[in-house]
Amino acid sequence: TEKSAPWYAQYNKMTTINISGITSIGSYAFYGCTKFSSLTMSTITTINNNAFEGCTGFTSLTIPESVTSLGDSAFNGCTELSSITWNKVQTIGTNTFQGCTKLTKLELPDTVTTIGNYAFDGCVLVDTLTFNKVKTIGEYAFNNCDKITKVISGNDFYIERLFIYNNCPHF
Repeated sequence: TEKSAPWYAQYNKMTTINISGITSIGSYAFYGCTKFSSLTMSTITTINNNAFEGCTGFTSLTIPESVTSLGDSAFNGCTELSSITWNKVQTIGTNTFQGCTKLTKLELPDTVTTIGNYAFDGCVLVDTLTFNKVKTIGEYAFNNCDKITKVISGNDFYIERLFIYNNCPHF
């Protein structure tokens, strides 16, 4: 659990994370570290479930090219996160960015093929959504993203599904 991390006693004091020399960030590794404002992950290949859930200090995020999958709820509740650089992510898990209320644009790279259930639920400021190669969109992936007014996609079927099943009132 999150309380077993070796830095747990300092979790609410850490402001910078510079991860190098390891390839995987475990589940709940930095759960609830609310003071983080800077994250560098140069050697990471795996970001597991809930790894950074509730880290409310992040304003931007760059996912390394070596990471292809983001675990469930990996960045859930990162309420200050306003921009993401995706690189080569292929799979976005369930609830991964749920409640990231400051995101305004989602420009997913062509490498993204799968978006999990509720992946962006509650990202209430998102107004532009871009995806081209997505093959699977989970249930309610964009639920409560009620400001979406612009969608750029290579597949009209997904546009229809998004707005019929996910309560996006502008379409």
